[in-house]
Amino acid sequence: MLFTIAVLTDRRLVMLSAVLFVGLLLVAPAAAAAQAPCTTDARRVVDEIYRHMLERAPDPESAGHVERLASGRATVRDVVRAVAISPEHTRRFFPPGQGLTEREQAVGTLYRHLLGRQPDPGGARAYAELSVTGGVSTVIDAMFASREYQSAFGDYGVPGSGGLRYCGPHGAQSPPAAVRQPEIRFRAMDRNRDGVIAFREWQGSLESFRVHDWNRDGLLSGDEVRAGARRRDGGLED
Repeated sequence: MLFTIAVLTDRRLVMLSAVLFVGLLLVAPAAAAAQAPCTTDARRVVDEIYRHMLERAPDPESAGHVERLASGRATVRDVVRAVAISPEHTRRFFPPGQGLTEREQAVGTLYRHLLGRQPDPGGARAYAELSVTGGVSTVIDAMFASREYQSAFGDYGVPGSGGLRYCGPHGAQSPPAAVRQPEIRFRAMDRNRDGVIAFREWQGSLESFRVHDWNRDGLLSGDEVRAGARRRDGGLED
């Protein structure tokens, strides 16, 4: 009788251990995902940016980015933008003289470098059209101002690094979700959440769209959608 009870107890213990083990396997990935990797090494962050965006190893000039990041004079977002608008990056991935189709392909590279994903056709087309009138730097700034970039990376996330964040002496300690989203006008019309409103997303008339399209580039972006911004030359909207 005692032997039978002991065997039953052992079986229950084995079953309980198995249940606990399976539970830990299920919880561990969620816990790991909740704790994004964080580094205080500014050099590592800059190396990741060069690897992802310029697709090469860093050179001696990268030391300036490391120093600015480590001293708190720049955020990761500042470094990413500096690399994105650098002559090397723009000449290599967004050369001048391209047609609209080639520009869409180049915009796809910007999606991967800045947003860490493949482009959606509507967004790629809208950004390609924006690049015709505003240049590649306007497209880059629109991506940085987008809700998607702010949500995914904020000021200290490293695009293309698998979730790495900089948390040095001046780095942000909070996850991207804690970053305050920039307020933009007409947010409900921004269906693809890229921070740019094309006419096909506009829910008003052509005349009203033109009133808000201050630079007449066929898109609402930058100051045109930033809450509180005013056009410098005044106009009908003011």
